[in-house]
Amino acid sequence: MPPPPRLLPSVHDLLLGLLRAPLAAAYPGVTVGTLIPARMTYPFVLVRRAGGATIDPRFLDRPLVDVQTWDTNDRQAENLVESARALLVLAWRRQTVVPGVGSISFFRDQAMSTLLPDQTVPDGVYRYQATVELAVRPAR
Repeated sequence: MPPPPRLLPSVHDLLLGLLRAPLAAAYPGVTVGTLIPARMTYPFVLVRRAGGATIDPRFLDRPLVDVQTWDTNDRQAENLVESARALLVLAWRRQTVVPGVGSISFFRDQAMSTLLPDQTVPDGVYRYQATVELAVRPAR
């Protein structure tokens, strides 16, 4: 017996569908993922759900999403997190649908981009984070 179908879209699939291609076009060599790889290359963008709750399991999810960037250039790491944030705003305003996944129907900043000093990051690598709240609807 096959598993029941998903009611709400995968937030990670939606984020990757909205961010991977445009960020790769603007930042050659960038990797965009939802997990930190065992061996990170720079620049790197991590987008993942950090919390939130389902409003209605049939049609509305309200995830809290962290966007983190790492790069060997401080300004580029900051620009990268802001570019990812701007792409999410544009996807919301334009009601961009990732086919077979869904769209963003609400956007709100929770924490603007901030440099996160980190003892585990090598010298000369800069890490930024922004946190946003979204409302996500399935593609129908």
